[in-house]
Amino acid sequence: MELISEKLCIPPLYIRKTQLKDVYIAALPQKWCLYIKKNLKLPDEFENHASYSPNEVQAFLWDSESLISPDWILVYINVIPKCNHPVLSTSSIHPDMGLDVKDLTYSQYLHYVSQTNFKNLWKESQKKFPEAYRPFALNRGRRSNPKNASWQESLSSLLARVFSCPIVSLESGSVLHPTSQPPSCVLQAVGVFECSSNFFVITEHIPHSVHQCLSLSPSLLSSNSVKPMFLLFQMLHAVKEMQDRSLFVEGVSWQHFFINESLSLKVLPALASSLIPLEPVQPTKQEASLQELTTSWVRGCLSNYDYLMALNDLAGRQINNPFNHPVLPWISDLSSPFGNWRDLAKSKFRLNKGDRQLDLTFDPTTFEAPEGKEDVLPSQVPHHVTDVLSEITYYVYQARRTVRSVLCRYVRPTWNPLEYPTSIERMQQWTPDECIPQFFSDPSIFKSIHDDLPDLSYPPWASSPEDFITKHRNALESPYVSERLHQWIDLTFGFRLSGSAAIKAKNVHRSLVDGHVDLSSRGVVQLFSQPHPRKLLPSPYVGRSPPRLPPAEEQLSLPLDYNPVGLLRQLETVSHFYGSTAPDSQELAITTVAGRRQRDLQWLVTLAMELFIPQRFRLIRLSAKLEERWQICQDIVRFDRHLMPRSLRSFIQIVFQNETVTAQGLPPPSAHQLLQPMVSLIPFPSEFPAVLTATHQLKQLLDQGNVDFPGVGKTISSFTCPSSIALVIPFVKALLLKSSTAFRAALYLLDPVAASLGPTETAKEFLNIILKIMGPEQPSAPLVLLYHKRFLLMLQVRLGIRCFLQNISLLIVEGVGGCYNADSVTSVQQLLVAPSTSSLSPNLDRLKLGKEQEQESETEIESGDVFTFEVGEEAALMEQSSGEETGAVSGTPSRNSVKVKLNLCFNSGLNLLTLVRFQYSLATAAYPVRDIHELDGCTVSQVSVDSLLWQAHRLGPVLTARYLTRNLLRMLALCYADETSLNLADPSQESSPFQISGALLQGDFNANRILGCLASIANLYGEQFVMLQYFPHAAEVVSRCISSGTISIMLEGGLVGSCSLILACIPCLQDSNFMQCLREVLLRQLLDPIVSAVTSTEQTFARGGAARSALAIKLLDCLCALSIRLGTDAAGQFISDPALKLLKSFDRVSKVASHPSVSRANSLKGRPDYMCHQRRLSNTLRQAQAAAEIEAASSSPSNNVTRPAANEALSLTEMAATFTDHFAFQLLTALNLILGVRHVQSLVEQGGQAAQTCATQYASTKDVLDADPECYRSFSSDVEAAAGSSYGSRISVVGNRIQLFAEEETVPETQTDHCDSRPTLEEAQDLLCYRKTDSARHLRGNWLAYWEHEAGRAERDSRFNFKQIRLLQLNGHSAGIRSIHVMDSETGLLTAGRDKTARVWSLNSQGDGNNSVSASYVYQQHRKPLLGVSFIDTARLAASCDGAVHLWDPFVGTSVRQLDASSSSKFPTVTAMKALPAQPILVTATAEGTLRMLDTRTPLTYQHELRISPVAAGLVRCLATGSNGYWVAAGHSSGILSLMDTRTGMLLSSWKGHEGEVLQVNGWTSSHGSQHLISSSLDQSVSVWSADDGKLKFNFRGASEPVHCLCITGGGELVTGTTANRIGVYTSLTNNANFSSTKLRSDTFKGVLTAMAVVPLNRMLLLGSDTGVVNLLC
Repeated sequence: MELISEKLCIPPLYIRKTQLKDVYIAALPQKWCLYIKKNLKLPDEFENHASYSPNEVQAFLWDSESLISPDWILVYINVIPKCNHPVLSTSSIHPDMGLDVKDLTYSQYLHYVSQTNFKNLWKESQKKFPEAYRPFALNRGRRSNPKNASWQESLSSLLARVFSCPIVSLESGSVLHPTSQPPSCVLQAVGVFECSSNFFVITEHIPHSVHQCLSLSPSLLSSNSVKPMFLLFQMLHAVKEMQDRSLFVEGVSWQHFFINESLSLKVLPALASSLIPLEPVQPTKQEASLQELTTSWVRGCLSNYDYLMALNDLAGRQINNPFNHPVLPWISDLSSPFGNWRDLAKSKFRLNKGDRQLDLTFDPTTFEAPEGKEDVLPSQVPHHVTDVLSEITYYVYQARRTVRSVLCRYVRPTWNPLEYPTSIERMQQWTPDECIPQFFSDPSIFKSIHDDLPDLSYPPWASSPEDFITKHRNALESPYVSERLHQWIDLTFGFRLSGSAAIKAKNVHRSLVDGHVDLSSRGVVQLFSQPHPRKLLPSPYVGRSPPRLPPAEEQLSLPLDYNPVGLLRQLETVSHFYGSTAPDSQELAITTVAGRRQRDLQWLVTLAMELFIPQRFRLIRLSAKLEERWQICQDIVRFDRHLMPRSLRSFIQIVFQNETVTAQGLPPPSAHQLLQPMVSLIPFPSEFPAVLTATHQLKQLLDQGNVDFPGVGKTISSFTCPSSIALVIPFVKALLLKSSTAFRAALYLLDPVAASLGPTETAKEFLNIILKIMGPEQPSAPLVLLYHKRFLLMLQVRLGIRCFLQNISLLIVEGVGGCYNADSVTSVQQLLVAPSTSSLSPNLDRLKLGKEQEQESETEIESGDVFTFEVGEEAALMEQSSGEETGAVSGTPSRNSVKVKLNLCFNSGLNLLTLVRFQYSLATAAYPVRDIHELDGCTVSQVSVDSLLWQAHRLGPVLTARYLTRNLLRMLALCYADETSLNLADPSQESSPFQISGALLQGDFNANRILGCLASIANLYGEQFVMLQYFPHAAEVVSRCISSGTISIMLEGGLVGSCSLILACIPCLQDSNFMQCLREVLLRQLLDPIVSAVTSTEQTFARGGAARSALAIKLLDCLCALSIRLGTDAAGQFISDPALKLLKSFDRVSKVASHPSVSRANSLKGRPDYMCHQRRLSNTLRQAQAAAEIEAASSSPSNNVTRPAANEALSLTEMAATFTDHFAFQLLTALNLILGVRHVQSLVEQGGQAAQTCATQYASTKDVLDADPECYRSFSSDVEAAAGSSYGSRISVVGNRIQLFAEEETVPETQTDHCDSRPTLEEAQDLLCYRKTDSARHLRGNWLAYWEHEAGRAERDSRFNFKQIRLLQLNGHSAGIRSIHVMDSETGLLTAGRDKTARVWSLNSQGDGNNSVSASYVYQQHRKPLLGVSFIDTARLAASCDGAVHLWDPFVGTSVRQLDASSSSKFPTVTAMKALPAQPILVTATAEGTLRMLDTRTPLTYQHELRISPVAAGLVRCLATGSNGYWVAAGHSSGILSLMDTRTGMLLSSWKGHEGEVLQVNGWTSSHGSQHLISSSLDQSVSVWSADDGKLKFNFRGASEPVHCLCITGGGELVTGTTANRIGVYTSLTNNANFSSTKLRSDTFKGVLTAMAVVPLNRMLLLGSDTGVVNLLC
């Protein structure tokens, strides 16, 4: 480090050591590195970090997870000392270029093999018979001697070839420029410098090495067998590139290979070891091996301190590393120098925490995941010990020697010296972690560098820190500790870290059992698997000379402390320990280039073995020679061959045989040969080269961001192996998490990856990332692309309908509410490829959207959609939108769609009914369908409206009500819960279709889109949505406000939203239903409580008068709309009471001025700040619950104790701000219009005099109108002109009051200026009345009863309630139904019948339950009655079977492939088939008792044939698969059940499960992830088996007939069907489940039940009969 600091001018604290010799890590500013690359010299001075001190930078160097700052980087500095001895010139080393050409033909392979074998055989003959070949050599001339070169020249040449970086001389300033390109596998060089004694190579920094991964994160590789193979493949590529540049591999350990989370491999070559010396070199002193160290320690030749430090070094612990520092035991409580010893058989964590707490953290029931949430955090894994030494404890130990800023970063954010232990005794008592070596060796650790933190005090028995260190070290070496130290070694490094020994010792470490797959630089490493031997102590009975024996005649008596058996046991322990951990080394010969190549091949074997069996190599040092590593490999081959991976056995065996020509006729293996698939001895997957290319492209995407995303997506989509996809997932995740590439990655890369993973794994890997991208805190313009229905369709297919609705639909609703609108709308076209050149995703090329769909035939269907009914829906959308102008892009129709000039203006010029964009337009004109390439200028809310309405058409009424409208209603309240949502807005910005008065609130802009969606859904499925869901929801919100003393912000928004909802729903109701809801719902449950809240003096609003005023405005709009819909005569009967309450409130307000306790300034002073919590939360549905809980806590009785008098004062103050002269004029003017003058006059006489006085005062004050701009928006400044309107003629200002005239009375001419252009009241009533819409999908009859039942159920109620209500009848098959398959979207199904046809159906809500529908498509190419039908989700293909397998496309109606048994003997008759989940594999059972796997992606036939049973078990009647696709089960006609692993093809189990024929099998996964198999048989039994071992779990009770139909619902219930037409339901899949049975009625189902399927989300049942009819029941 001093040399680096001196030569490169880098401060010492900016550099730290690594475990590699002569390799350091340094922190450098980026401009320092750029200066080197540009000027090829060092900067004049090193600029220190501007924000952090050198000590803080030093701490950052150890923390691999921290970033110093964006303009600073970490680098490796490799120091290569110079030598003077001559070496073999690197130009004499010729690489093996025979296989360097890619894609060699078969003849070229043969030519290479023959030439290489011929050359090798001649070389071997020359070595064996040198004298025989001497004459030929003399005649042909001797080969020229190898060229000699200086060490410095050869190394400079290697540096230039390997790093392709200029070599700068620090003394002379000369520069040696490279001439070749750098290899892709080597760490990128920043600069190479040369001084008189060393070379300095500065390279990029990658935090983690493969050695660290194998030691500290083994689950990353062990969780997937393909990952270590891919690392081996990359390592061979790196070796090939190094050998091509005349480098040797020997000396390059896994510590020199660096990887990231994506498993990209790069290497730091050991250049000095690649030089071949021509003269003997004095060997360096080798470090002692572990066997020598252990032997020395056991015999007392090595101290306890030195031995423990050696073990720490082998475990990867490094001095001064806070995260992985060496540990030593606390040996006593420090109360005396030699006494009060600690129990070394127990960990310090156990001694500190106690057994009770450790038992609690190890109890599995403590960390059971809630139902539906199976992911368990690493900290929740049952364990005993958290860590041996945490970084917090380390810094507390070193607090006296560490700067304050570092302590504040890692210990506590605020500096408080009193929080640090004052004495070492207190520190030992406080910490649960082990000790550090400094307390045994460094007295300076006691001395403080802080002014306010005193020195660490030492025990009274020590006179000074130096004295304490001496005595403490002597105590460590004492006989008591030495005799028991092996127990502590077993706990910290030995066999008590794993297995039953760890459990017994309560020593299960979290890092060893949590299965973490993140790369880590810290953790516990187990070195030994056998008990460590005890240290031998001096004994008077064991010595060089035998003990003296007494005379023979005397009796021989042994001492009591003499134990020969113990000595023998210790000897046996030492023997076992050495035999299992310490191999004997064997010297291997070394020659020149040929010898080095042979050693390189052996070194490759050791690297491969260490990659797959790392635990056997942990006992050797990183600098171990080839001989020591090779001996370990020999021991594995001899004694532990079963540990060798099968994929490497051929390669290792050939290397050990060391033959010139192998048994396969190939030359000895090399890296070049192993990478060629035709001659390779290692069976790498064929896609590895393409995966390696894809990873390089993805790495370029991460670094540059402007690479061809569609091209990379096509490359990924070409992968056929799921393991290949698993290798690119980390790259795709990184691209999705990077803000600059997130949207392109989501559009182009997510779909091909998800198509291979399947819905379950896609949700597990990407759901949280998708939610983060689609719901950002700071939305940007490209977000609009992710809310287009094309991307949403992809998510629905890839995530599954259930996951999509539970997560993504919530984001769509929030998008409609304006939560994710960007601040600025910019072009997003640059993110997309032109439509003519490439689609968004290769797997969705057939997806037709928008206008493109009109051009397609009716039989062509979107690949992501389900069947032809989607085309019909889209066509309906297009027909509805054909009459609209497509220029509008807002969430509601354009302002030109329906313009209603209903300016019923009175003396004030009030725009009482400004229905600029009336709701009726929403019912008759759908939103424009925008193509994804035409979204420039659109906002997320506008596109979300389109997507939500598309989803409503697609999902059906039940799922729409459950996941869309229910959340839209909740979102409506949030639109008015924002801080500024109740402020008046400029109506010129946007006119609201759902407001009558001229006042427009800020919250109306977002609420209008929600109301438009709700109205469109109501017009799609009928007004029952309004009556049974919208109004009950509003009534529930209103009822919550009745008993509330202070109406919270959320309830305020709910009240205002309820009023807006009433306005939007009035035109959706027919007259009969409107009158049915009027008195009970609209008035008693909704408007009357709202009027009471507005006029109440006992209730206060969280936002004061602003909320009460906004609610009053909305209430007035509702009263006017109801009155206009009813008519003037009927309005007085229903509106009089609410109107009178409003009028009487002015009388209360008139007393406010004389009330001494009411002052707005004083009354608001004590009001709690209800907005403080709301400002912290955005208005999203996911955060609404949190806001409600916070507000509930803030307004709880304990926190909000207010006297009734204070409440009344606040209420009166709010009412004074609401019931103003302005509102009085609005109210009286509106009542005069809707009720008539005489009726209003009677109301005024009953208690409205104060209101009339206020209105008169406002009308006569013209200056007020001119001075108030807010009022000017709603009122005309010309009062007299307004008084001349058609209806204003009945109002006149007389003196200081408003004079109301009856209809027959004459108004003075001076007050009248008649204007015939004003609309009439009849016109307004016509616009508010119900307009008939398309009723094809309106709910009625059985559909209405079913929907009403499902919509009224609680969200968590997932029980299957079978009522035998028939919803639909599917007619088309002429013979019995054999199989029914429901699509994941639950909007379509496939059926197979005995009439030799397979049919495609759609499930639309239509009719009253008695309708019959026909199939959307019929597949008629079968020759025999069908046995079954299935759908392969990943390939999007249907498969049907009649003894032969037919693959066909249900979306375009074309046949893909037929595997006919009659055409060839290769295809035996198929008896059953099943598609594997999340895989494009079809499993078929043949009449020969075998299973055949068909990969639908390849044009080939069956790939694998597996025998399913070891004995003759009869025909396979049925198949079932696990949800993960890892196993398949078969039910035989003999009652035998068989389980097979689909990954290995091995038979897991086969047993006699039933006495009769197996009728049906089904797979089931419990909430805890355990796999089960359910089977039914002719013996009337229904059994549940474990899919792991085939053991019986339990039998279901209740079945009295053979069950031939089994289905599992989404709520974990089992539905059974029998040939007696009896449907049974088990409430749970447990042995104590309740059972109910129902006999199908003849009026709902005719015939005999032959097939059954459950529609899980909709909770419906499809029943197929022997008559060919399929009935949809609920």
